[in-house]
Amino acid sequence: NTRFSVEQQDMWRVCRSCLPRVEARRSIRCYSNYQPQQYFRCITETHGDPTVQRLPSDAKYFHMIRHAQGTHNEAEEASPLGPGILKISNTGKTFWDPPLTEKGIQQCRNTSRYIDRTHSQTYANLLCPHLILVSPMRRTLQTASIIFKNKKIPSQRYVALEEVRERIADYACDGRDEISVLAQAFPHVDFTRVKYNQDVWYDERDEWENELLFERADSFLQLVFDQFAEYRHVVVVSHKHTLDALQTVVKPPDTPTTSWGNAEIRTLVVQRK
Repeated sequence: NTRFSVEQQDMWRVCRSCLPRVEARRSIRCYSNYQPQQYFRCITETHGDPTVQRLPSDAKYFHMIRHAQGTHNEAEEASPLGPGILKISNTGKTFWDPPLTEKGIQQCRNTSRYIDRTHSQTYANLLCPHLILVSPMRRTLQTASIIFKNKKIPSQRYVALEEVRERIADYACDGRDEISVLAQAFPHVDFTRVKYNQDVWYDERDEWENELLFERADSFLQLVFDQFAEYRHVVVVSHKHTLDALQTVVKPPDTPTTSWGNAEIRTLVVQRK
């Protein structure tokens, strides 16, 4: 330490305090003007009642569901500030990891009944899907838990992953509660793959988050095909920006996307190239 000035030693202490955040994001470094690498391709996409086709044995069904209406969605719709109402600079942490509204809970029940009523071969697999991968945020955990409440899903099939959490910007709703708190509220969910109890990913000044989101989507697909290879029907309960990114990295460039409704479900059949 005698070789360094007091200022240099203080800077080192600051850097060391940032190491958990750096380590958490190191494997998905962001690059300006990031372009999806197209390691995967979408064979088919369905909205509503899917039509089953004869597909390659290595393809996976990704049943993607956006969370139902949260209190932050309700506030955004009602406020003249629009999404600005959710910024920490305007309302602090009022909307930090927000829960579902009563309307959102009803949306989940409607989606659950829709799955029950839809008797196609593909949606029959949603009555007891092979795996449910869920963002470790309160609104997505609630959405998954309510939609699949009566589907007799073994608890080990609910797995929380940071890779499918929402884009991180300067909105309070992009932050999550501590895992110790969420694990008590959702004891049927496996949180062991979420490395940090506190939300070290949250950074309201990350200017490259949009590029990071595409890279995170690539990393997520690699993880599913490598570490969950035995599961063919995979439910992903996530957020609109993240789901858009997942669609982008498997579709041809410049493919238009449509906005996600709350508790909407879409199915993509994806194959590794």
